[in-house]
Amino acid sequence: MAQDTMPTGLIGKNRDDAIQILVDNSVEYQVLYRNTCNHHMTVIETDPKEGATFAGGFRFATITVTTGSAETVPNIVGLDPGAAQRTLNNKNLKFKLENRIPDGHWCSIWQHDGSYTDIYLQSPPAGRVVCPESVVTATRDERGRRISQMTPRGCL
Repeated sequence: MAQDTMPTGLIGKNRDDAIQILVDNSVEYQVLYRNTCNHHMTVIETDPKEGATFAGGFRFATITVTTGSAETVPNIVGLDPGAAQRTLNNKNLKFKLENRIPDGHWCSIWQHDGSYTDIYLQSPPAGRVVCPESVVTATRDERGRRISQMTPRGCL
């Protein structure tokens, strides 16, 4: 005899696998479709919730499946900006580069030598699922040297 609770493990499964789980557990079902930034034909919601008891013993469930598309953010840390931009563009993602001055003493003066480090930080992080055309921000540091100038009154 089938259990009186909604099967678990449906969220994140593809539609056909989720339907098979419902059929195997003698659950009647309907499928709703929603355009979201999840992988195509992936279950994103169930009603009743997974593990919940069926109301009145009636074994009926609704699963909501995405019709949208999504991209998984690749790792661009350690790449130069050109390679990072190509990698992101190949995944249908946008590239934004931020250059920053390395942290230093509060009264240091920085002299940039015109070069930069490779990318050491990205947002969102690698592995995150995002909508196509989302922006991935890459951060790198300026190279150069610190020139500290102190006067009797403090920093210049």
